Amino acid sequence: MPIISYQIAKLNTMSHELQNEDEFVNELQNFSAFVLVIGHGSRGQYKNVEKAKQDLDKMIQIFKFQFDIEDKIAVLFGGDPFRRHVHDIAHLIKHLHSKNLKVFAVHPNEYNNQKTYIDEYVDHVLYVPSIYDSAGNMVWGGMDDNCRPRGPTAVYLGDRLIELGKPFCLLVLGGGPTALEEIKYAYSKSLNILYTVCEAKNQENGVYGAVHDWAQANLSHFEQ
Repeated sequence: MPIISYQIAKLNTMSHELQNEDEFVNELQNFSAFVLVIGHGSRGQYKNVEKAKQDLDKMIQIFKFQFDIEDKIAVLFGGDPFRRHVHDIAHLIKHLHSKNLKVFAVHPNEYNNQKTYIDEYVDHVLYVPSIYDSAGNMVWGGMDDNCRPRGPTAVYLGDRLIELGKPFCLLVLGGGPTALEEIKYAYSKSLNILYTVCEAKNQENGVYGAVHDWAQANLSHFEQ
């Protein structure tokens, strides 16, 4: 099997580093609405990333129509780095940025020291304390043992953002176990969720990812 070398995007010095959650929330007050994009990460990836981009465009239009929004939509995500040969959620976020939407990333602060995970499509970045499991592996988000949001999830699905009262929707295009925890939590908070089926390239969590069965059973606007 040939070995493929992936180069992480270089530091984008144009990104605005937010110092704390106060600055994150204050910056978002300048926008009319927010979307949190959730999808396949580097392990699952997209079997057809171009179709996923088209589906995401449709979801943005649905969100705009439902809430009568013309512009000033902020895009939130967990900060996955863009790698050309890894067809994961970073490709979708970069696509939205190319359409002049502003992107907010929330990263574990382990990567603040490496200075390699700020991509050119990220407009604002907030670093949060890194969390590790019992095996010493970094946890990217999701829920803790008490079903409370942790890591980046505690910011982009935090009460302070929700309590701004602005239109807020999760756009879910696949995803693994952490994504499933996040959409379950959002559902418990009565947040808007749009889901579309996106086949995974690597199917260790099922053909459409770990989110699929739950979404099919629980989301009334499920798209087949």
